[in-house]
Amino acid sequence: KQIIANGYKCSSLFFTTTDLTDNSFVIAEDFIRRGLARNEDEFYQCTGEELTLYWHAPYHNVTPEIINYSESAGYTYVPAVYRYYDFDIVAPQTLIHEYYSKAVRNGGGVIPVTIGFSQIRNFDYLYNHMDLLICSLLDADFEFVTVSEY
Repeated sequence: KQIIANGYKCSSLFFTTTDLTDNSFVIAEDFIRRGLARNEDEFYQCTGEELTLYWHAPYHNVTPEIINYSESAGYTYVPAVYRYYDFDIVAPQTLIHEYYSKAVRNGGGVIPVTIGFSQIRNFDYLYNHMDLLICSLLDADFEFVTVSEY
């Protein structure tokens, strides 16, 4: 609610945080549609606002088939510039270097930043060092834009 109150738009992860590429799932178009729709419904119930039609799969693990299913539901898939997470307990400076390097090589992209997990005890999350990441990217003449502008 606070994010919406501050005027920001929100995108969807998926209804479950389970790896959709895990062999224990049979991924069908209806499954993807229902998972995205359920997020939309619950987000609207909570905030009174609509989600944008951008999304990413849990852990950014996805197949072309999953992307196609989401596109048929009207969604645009947003890939991460680098698929490594600060909950893997690595120094934020290492992540900043990796994100920065990948962003420079790829000409930009979306950088996922987690806000912590209750089950994992990493007390030095990347979000605590956003100033370093932002300064690194600005020093390299990157521009911050909304996802819809990217």
